[in-house]
Amino acid sequence: MNNENVRTVCLALINGERVVWPFGVDTAEGVMATLGLAAEVASRYTPPRGKVRDGERLVPLGRDAVRRLAAVEATVFAIASGKRLGADDFSSENDRRAAGFRRGAYPVLEGERASRWAPVFRCVEHSTAGLAAVIELAAADGVRPSGGGEVVAMKPTATTDDGRRWTF
Repeated sequence: MNNENVRTVCLALINGERVVWPFGVDTAEGVMATLGLAAEVASRYTPPRGKVRDGERLVPLGRDAVRRLAAVEATVFAIASGKRLGADDFSSENDRRAAGFRRGAYPVLEGERASRWAPVFRCVEHSTAGLAAVIELAAADGVRPSGGGEVVAMKPTATTDDGRRWTF
């Protein structure tokens, strides 16, 4: 599974030289396990300062959790080293809707392994390229966003049979 889509997901996880996780260590490890990545050391990575993002605040971690999180983040950094997504890679509402984010913060996914993929979708929901890559990777694993996983653009205007013109 370690292909260009996985690299794109890893790039979406990276913010500058640091990986920002919206979840705790266990979920970060679950994301990497779902993507098929093993922990490895990246010489250019600087480990976190003992805190992890928990919603809007940073929470102190124990020594073991810091070590585990550093290994996970190092893996992501190693996979995506040397590349960066463009600064304009912010997902739109349509991108998030196509990935199953209807209401609330969690995507609605269908498939036997949907619960394993939900955190992966959450981790890259800010990135258009990341969401597209995750949709493709999840589809190969039999998981898809509820509603199809693709956005169909409607024409801004249409004409009915009786000649009336409607604008959407």
